[in-house]
Amino acid sequence: MHGWDEWRKYGFIGQKGWLLILFALYNKELTGSEIIELAEKESGGLTRLSPSLVYPYLRELKLSGFLDSEEKDNKIYYKLSDKGKALIEQASNYFPGWRLRYEFYRSTGSLDGIISYIEDSVQYIVDSLDKSKITSEQKERIQKIINKLSNLIT
Repeated sequence: MHGWDEWRKYGFIGQKGWLLILFALYNKELTGSEIIELAEKESGGLTRLSPSLVYPYLRELKLSGFLDSEEKDNKIYYKLSDKGKALIEQASNYFPGWRLRYEFYRSTGSLDGIISYIEDSVQYIVDSLDKSKITSEQKERIQKIINKLSNLIT
């Protein structure tokens, strides 16, 4: 496994653009421009990675052994190396807030895959949470989620 010392060695501590790139490449082979498009699409337009961020990261991640690449039709396609897969497994544990994104990219990316993940997450919350410990802010957030989902099916 690759710990904080190795991450620091490559300058990754405190930076999250590289993590988005690794998540995007989980079980996929993509060009830099496809990574940019995927980040924007999956975030609903909230995340727009610039080429000046993505391509230097791709270069460094490849030089560091976290990515492999192959040129096809004059385009460079990147994919995670074994070392990169190990790093993203560990990163998902160090950055719990990124767990949902990691699980999303592990899924097929289909609506069925996302719904299954939501079902599993909700069941985990119901199974493990003491209802009396839910704060009013958390109740409001849950209600907003319910309302948004309800609007999809009505």
